[in-house]
Amino acid sequence: NLKVQVVMASDLPVRDFRSSDPYVKLTLGSAMKKTRVMSDNLNPVWREDLTFPVKNTDCCLLKVEVWDSDAWGPDDRMGDAEIDLKPLFEKERKQKKLVVSPCKENCLYRDSIIIQRGDGRRVQEVWLKLRK
Repeated sequence: NLKVQVVMASDLPVRDFRSSDPYVKLTLGSAMKKTRVMSDNLNPVWREDLTFPVKNTDCCLLKVEVWDSDAWGPDDRMGDAEIDLKPLFEKERKQKKLVVSPCKENCLYRDSIIIQRGDGRRVQEVWLKLRK
């Protein structure tokens, strides 16, 4: 399984009259999960864990979308990003720590560090910059 913790967002755009009601939608392959809606909040803090079944590691792209919830019509997309999970899933990796840096091909805001724990689990911290 892949456990994703959605922590926070900052400086989100206003989509309603004075604020937004954001939530995050994550998609991995055919599986989709959502966080709860944070009403009237441009700097939401979710701290929610979302778990995805991973049957094979060929499906290595996690799509992240931030939406504004609307009671009277369709929700508004605020931005999106993608996370390449290949470095996290690499079976042959020998080093205990790997750094993935921001570049034109990814949505990283700053260096993303992948650490292998003593129990064999791998943890990756990711800061993303949304595409509009």
